Amino acid sequence: MVAFTLRVKAGAADFYQAAVVDACIGILEAICTGNSLQAIYCFMPDHLHIVLIGQSPNCDLWKSLVEFKQRTGFWFKCNRPQIKWQKDFYDHIVRNDEGLRHAITYCLGNPLAKEVVDDWQEYPYKGGIGLDLETIF
Repeated sequence: MVAFTLRVKAGAADFYQAAVVDACIGILEAICTGNSLQAIYCFMPDHLHIVLIGQSPNCDLWKSLVEFKQRTGFWFKCNRPQIKWQKDFYDHIVRNDEGLRHAITYCLGNPLAKEVVDDWQEYPYKGGIGLDLETIF
C-alpha cells in the first residue's frame, strides 16, 4: 500500500473540469484492472492524491503509478496541452491498517482542509476503484 501525491506544473489548475478528471479516472481504472490494484483518489485543482492497494504479491505500485503518469501525460498532450505533471511525486509506504486509514482520511479530507466543501461526501472529484468509500468510514 502506498499513498502518492502528484502535482501539475504551475498555472494548470484544470482538475475542476469534469472531462479532465473523467479521462484520468478512466486511465486509472484500466491500470488498476490490469495490475490487480484497488485505489482511492481525490483530484484537487492542481494536485492529485492516490492511495494504491495491491491485491496480489506481484503488484508493482510504483510502476503502476509511473504508467498512470505516462498515460495521463499523453492524454494531456493531446487534449489539454497546458497541463503537465511535475517531474517527481511524493510517495509514502503504508505499513499497516492504521496507516492505511490515516492515508485514506488524509486523501479524502483534503477538500475539507482546503475549505472547498463542508463534508467530504459532497466533493465530486474523489472516489474508489475496487472499494466502496461508504463502507470505509
